[in-house]
Amino acid sequence: MNAETSGSSIRHLGAILGGLLLTFGSGATALGAQSPEGCNANRLFIDIAHDVSIITSGQQVNHRVTIANPGPGSGLACDVTNVDIVFQCPALDGTPTGTATTLTTTGNYPADGSGNTCYSFDGSGGCQANPGLSCTVNVNPGVWQANAVVQAGDPAMTDMTMGALHDVPGESAFSYNKQMGVAVVECFTVADCNDNLFCMDDACVSNVCQHTAHSCPADSDLCTAESCDETANACVSSAPPSCADTDICTDDSCVPATGLCQHTFDVTNDPSCSSPAGVPGRMTGGGSLFETAKVRSSKTEGRVTHGFDLHCDPEIGPNNLEVNWSGNHFHMEELLTAVCTDDPVIEPPPPGVEFDTFDGTGTGRCNGEAGASITFQFTDAGEPGTADHATINITGCPGGLTLSVSGFLKKGNHQAHRH
Repeated sequence: MNAETSGSSIRHLGAILGGLLLTFGSGATALGAQSPEGCNANRLFIDIAHDVSIITSGQQVNHRVTIANPGPGSGLACDVTNVDIVFQCPALDGTPTGTATTLTTTGNYPADGSGNTCYSFDGSGGCQANPGLSCTVNVNPGVWQANAVVQAGDPAMTDMTMGALHDVPGESAFSYNKQMGVAVVECFTVADCNDNLFCMDDACVSNVCQHTAHSCPADSDLCTAESCDETANACVSSAPPSCADTDICTDDSCVPATGLCQHTFDVTNDPSCSSPAGVPGRMTGGGSLFETAKVRSSKTEGRVTHGFDLHCDPEIGPNNLEVNWSGNHFHMEELLTAVCTDDPVIEPPPPGVEFDTFDGTGTGRCNGEAGASITFQFTDAGEPGTADHATINITGCPGGLTLSVSGFLKKGNHQAHRH
């Protein structure tokens, strides 16, 4: 008859990682009846233990296998003789199909316990040494499965000598099988998650690897942006923006402290950057003012627009100035005087030329008729133009029409140029 396996015949320390195979069966000759007399049960005890309870792929796990026949339990234990013991590590895919390691082919376990033995990977704990009890895990995170089997007459084990259970009325075959597994995790430390990428920050959170883009802190140069360069294995700064303008007489660059472009006058850039009598350049621009305009002794609220291209030397042209207000139009035909100065109160950021104020007078036509005169002052206080100022006075228009307006630009821009 088949003998039963006793209760918790297989126990383990933590999670079981190995596989144990014991086979029993009738040999070529019969071994006789009960031994010892009156026995009626299989009390064989199998213990598998390992030295870690949680693992990562590539880690080695070491095992200990103990075989004992502890004698009577609820019934009288029988002798077990001539047993093969085989241990199996899981295969690379984590299933319990690894190569078998034979621990013994002549295992005898009398019911009196005289044959009890154990095996370990290095012979520690008084066990017999067998390096086959060390397994290296090479599987993806999941469950690493092993198999422990006690059986007789396994067709897959035709090369094994079958042992015998000495019960009544004669030797009996029996089988015991148990699946065992342990969790395989991605990581224990940050080093387990190292992907060898400088631009990815690695972390191990709850045994799971996390990879996030490496952040590059901004530096004090506002003209550049910082980013991670995998080739350089470093955080690098971008090139500053191009601040080139059309003025040959200025050196153009970005100011690191502000991130803004500056245009610094350099007289050595070109011969044209030196002007007669020390009077540099010209001023261009225009825009709108919203102030009270005097029209034929009455006052109306309205927009005054102007546009111009004026040289600091009246002998250099062209010199154009147009003013429009309340349906009226002034066109300057001749620039009589021009004075370009640097007002210390006005500091256009950044300074590009040597002047910021243009004072001038001229003559022209008002509403198509000759004889009108104009005096004006235009200032350039830098970008974007909201701090630029204009003062315009026009007289001699038909019917006694005059214009007197002064104020900051609401829309538009004045721009001083070196040439």
